[in-house]
Amino acid sequence: MPTIRGLLVEDIPANVDTIKESLYLVFRDFHDWETEWTVCESALAARRRIAQSERFDFAIIDLELGEGQPDGAAVARDLQRSSADTYVLLLTKVPDKFPDLFTGARRTGVHVIIRSQLNDDERGEWSFAQLGRKIRQHLIAHNRLSTSSVRYDEDDIGIMSIIADLGGQTGGTRHGETVIRSLVQQCLAPVDARSPNFHVGYLTQGKSGACVCRVDMVEAGQPTQRFVLKVGLDGEALAAEVAANEQAAKALREQVLVRTIGGVRSHGQYSAIAVRLAEEAQPLGSWLVGDATPDQAREVANVLFGDELRRLSAAELRGEVPIADWLVTRTITRLRVDTALDRTVEILAHPQGAGRADVPLVRRTIERFLTDGTLPVDRPERLRGNVVTVRGFGDLHSSNVLVQTGVRPRPVLIDASMYGSYHWGGDTARMLVDLTLRVRGTHLSSLLWTDFSSWTSRAAELCPSCPGETPRAGPPVDQFLDQVVVSMSENLRFEEMTIIEPTWHWQWHVALAKEFLRQGCHPDLTVPRAGLALVSAAHHIGTATDLINSLR
Repeated sequence: MPTIRGLLVEDIPANVDTIKESLYLVFRDFHDWETEWTVCESALAARRRIAQSERFDFAIIDLELGEGQPDGAAVARDLQRSSADTYVLLLTKVPDKFPDLFTGARRTGVHVIIRSQLNDDERGEWSFAQLGRKIRQHLIAHNRLSTSSVRYDEDDIGIMSIIADLGGQTGGTRHGETVIRSLVQQCLAPVDARSPNFHVGYLTQGKSGACVCRVDMVEAGQPTQRFVLKVGLDGEALAAEVAANEQAAKALREQVLVRTIGGVRSHGQYSAIAVRLAEEAQPLGSWLVGDATPDQAREVANVLFGDELRRLSAAELRGEVPIADWLVTRTITRLRVDTALDRTVEILAHPQGAGRADVPLVRRTIERFLTDGTLPVDRPERLRGNVVTVRGFGDLHSSNVLVQTGVRPRPVLIDASMYGSYHWGGDTARMLVDLTLRVRGTHLSSLLWTDFSSWTSRAAELCPSCPGETPRAGPPVDQFLDQVVVSMSENLRFEEMTIIEPTWHWQWHVALAKEFLRQGCHPDLTVPRAGLALVSAAHHIGTATDLINSLR
């Protein structure tokens, strides 16, 4: 049973008894801690104990300590000098008596509240129940109390790599272990548990550079609770993800969007957030090439796009942007595509590469689209007007969708950091292109050119109105792709949005082209897959142009 040391500076015996008894009940029922109290009736007595190098895990200090005495702020200053990681709470009955204290305290990490807030019900920010949680989180964050073990498998190459990265060149594995232990315990401190133990494993690599871990919380006599922990150097990006998650949660059901627990927690230069995850789960891409059956792949596609993401196309979430603005490609993407073209086109044309004779046309088509920011149609006035926007998850790729592999596999979404307004085809195009470039037919074949012709044919068939064999027999990833494609008009509510086929058809090909360009210039993509992306982008740009030119 853990024991913590508390300093209570209070000159009214009844208040002493109330604080001690209330926190005793919180720590006993929620944390199962014992508290060793040091009670001082004056600031001078408390400062004397601090000067004698006594260390306290937390301190609760009355600011108004009898006439003629130094106020409690002097005790707080001594604590800050002697032990900066002590949790300090100052109580006042008359906040106007200390006008600068509230603002100044925040800068030093000291908390100041009005005494009556302690008597709020347990949902109140500074009720005794919440105060106990805040003390617990603080002590875990500063490694003042270890209430649990954090373990991992040394054979798990992914988690060992994360720990090595967290340790850096100077800290090594031991420091990496300290960082991951601190972040796990901090992020999961709000979860009610008496003596939990944690097992950490690698889950996936986030596209933003963050590392995504799976954490299992095991407690005797209780079901295992599972979480996703995202660790990275960009604390501001993680904070933005928490805010975006809260917005996305207003449109998506709790069963499909994992919610963040608390806020961002930090250890040194690293920050982390945690989300709850139920049942066994793995990234969609891994599941499709591993455990999924064709029927399950179609079912998960239906649930994800038909039951869940369809909600983002609701009438109240729609908007419009000018077609001209939508067609323009971001400058950074144009530069990246130029680089991808330079490193790819020669081998696309080479007989030992793709052996394609149309490489000059591919390059001209892409460069013209990027430079002009529009399509080379016969009648440019047909590109006036607006496109419909809906709310989008924004970063819908096969690592941001996890599949809970229970009796009936169910998809869940993680990382809603890019949630916002997008073209109606944005989410769907992003997922289909990601699966085409990074999941379908990967492994050794993605390093070779032998299947290039079949790849490009498949990438050209990601449209419900273009010739193809959809649906067809094939592996689960093909079943998933086909199910999304054939159900697209219903899932995206074309009829409700009154988007007729000539309009949605050419826009869909542009959406695919933009995604093939954006994802195809990523530096970690193999050269054959980068070539596939460029050839496919040129094909969809050309198809969109032809469709607009054929309009009556």
